[in-house]
Order: sequence, then C-alpha cells, then structure tokens
Amino acid sequence: MNIEEFRRRLMTEPDRRDADMRAAGRWDPEFASLARESEAFEAKLKAALELPVPDGLIDRITNKASSQPARRGWLPVSGVWANAAAVVLLVAAAILAQVAFDAPGHAELREHLRWHWNLDGPEALAMAQLPSPQVRDLRVLNRFGLEASEPLAEHIAVSKFCPAPGGTGVHLVLETTAGQVTVFYLPETRLARRLEFGLDDERQARVFNLGQGSVALIAEADIDLEPVAHLLRGELRPYSSREL
Repeated sequence: MNIEEFRRRLMTEPDRRDADMRAAGRWDPEFASLARESEAFEAKLKAALELPVPDGLIDRITNKASSQPARRGWLPVSGVWANAAAVVLLVAAAILAQVAFDAPGHAELREHLRWHWNLDGPEALAMAQLPSPQVRDLRVLNRFGLEASEPLAEHIAVSKFCPAPGGTGVHLVLETTAGQVTVFYLPETRLARRLEFGLDDERQARVFNLGQGSVALIAEADIDLEPVAHLLRGELRPYSSREL
C-alpha cells in the first residue's frame, strides 16, 4: 500500500480496522503520523459536535437576521438556515479553539500514550521474545542525537521508529530482571513536572524529561520503574556523530 492509498482510506474509512491499514500504520513512521493526525482530528470533530448549544443562541441569530432589511440580491435568512449557521459556527469555533492548544498537555499526552500502546505495544513485547535483528537497530536513536551505551544496549530487545506528539519518536522494549519495560522517546515533548498514571488496569506509565525531549515508560503495575529511569538517565547519551 502506498502513501496516497493510505491517505485516501483514512478519509473514506475512518474505522480502518483491517489488517493492512493497521500494519501500515504500525511500521512506517510517515503512515503512523498520518493515522495519528487523522484520529486526533476525528476526536476534535466529535468533541465539537457534542458541545451544547448555548440557551437562546439560535433565537438571537434568527431575531438578528429577521430585523435586518432585505437587500437587493439577498434573501432573508430563514429559521432553518439560521439554525444550521449556528451549528456550523459552534463547530468551527470549537475545532479552532482545540487546534490552538495542540501542544500536548498532560491529558493529551495520556491519551496519546494509551493510543500508542494499543497500536502496537503488546505486539512489540511479543517480538522482543524472537531473535530478529530487523527489530533491533539502535541507529534509530542516532537520528535524534542519542545513543545507548553498552549497559543500556544489552537490555534493548526491540528498537524502531514510532509516532510521537509533533512527529516521530523511538519505541524500545527493554528486557530487565523485573520484566519487560516499554520505552517511548518523545523528542518534541517537554513536561513541567514528572507524570505518573495508570495506563490501564494492569499497567503503569511514567513520563519524565530526558535530553531535548522526554521518555515514557510503560510496564506492569508491580514493576519498580525507578531503576529503569536511572539507567536511561545515565546511559542514553548524546550521540557523538549525527551521520549514519
């Protein structure tokens, strides 16, 4: 599937549950970015359409229109068209208001991490159990000016590009003595303070600033994430050369 076909199906098949669409959005960063942008827009549109119409707004629009003298070449606005105009204005205002605050706050970041985990988190954990060099290329970190020193690299079982707020990031799976830990490096995201929350009934998430961006850790609720965070802070270092 090429990028134009993927874009067309995003526009015409918003549910996009079939295997081909999911596979394309999972492994190609450009496809994944398009899928994330499409889902974000659909969520904004849905939220905008669910906004209640303020009491009296339609009456005010209707009364305003009916009080204006008809001009040559123009027809008076009927009540039906006034109602439609009011809804359109409300939807447009709501969408514009949300787009103006696209920089991820904590609520938006939580939703992105849940979406990303559901996209391919469990499958990446399963891949970590397979000896396949195709899912362990540490050069993906180099593209963001980072490298994993040996104490960290020996724990990395999966490394690949992934969707992230603002563009593309890195998805790692670490094999630790306590269990598997998923790591998302988010190069365009910075937090005012560390974020911790329950991703779902079984998993926890922790997000903290690292390098020019931030790191999200996801693991089962009983795993102590502090040693993993300490390892990343000490061993995920600036890359000595940006050339690949």
